[in-house]
Amino acid sequence: MLLAVIILFCLAGLFSWVVAFILPSNYNAVQWILIACLGYPLFYTLSETTVVGIGVTRRSGFAMLAAVSSLLVNFLGNLCLIPLWGAAGAAVSTCVSFWVFFILRTEFAIYVWKKIPRVSLYSYSFFLILGAVINSLFGNTYSLQLKFFWLLMLLSTFFSFKKEFLGIKGFLRSFY
Repeated sequence: MLLAVIILFCLAGLFSWVVAFILPSNYNAVQWILIACLGYPLFYTLSETTVVGIGVTRRSGFAMLAAVSSLLVNFLGNLCLIPLWGAAGAAVSTCVSFWVFFILRTEFAIYVWKKIPRVSLYSYSFFLILGAVINSLFGNTYSLQLKFFWLLMLLSTFFSFKKEFLGIKGFLRSFY
């Protein structure tokens, strides 16, 4: 699931400029906040794959604690960022709060059930959130550098997820 989330973030980062051709010119700035807006559904989906332990052990209080904590992060983020950055600040705040939600749900599930490897999970998600935040707030200024960043992130998956790509290749070969 992490691989799918990384690829979707990177593709959005590489091709967000297409939005300028689809929407009216008044909405050109949407291309910069698009990636942060994708953070909510992607981090939520990723958290659904790591939160299994809370459901299995029936300790739903931990799920509520994660939700309330991320709500507070979003509230404070909106309070601080919207006056300065407007819609970009709201997108960043929501993206960061869902990243916190994902981390808390994962950690609580590990606490109540069993451990899972988290180094690549947290490393990649940190860089995705960092790229989304920078893209939203400074994308217009650092457009070319951000395209390079998203391309590097995408290329890094070929090394980090080599086994998964080989599995996909084998799966696709079984159809031919």
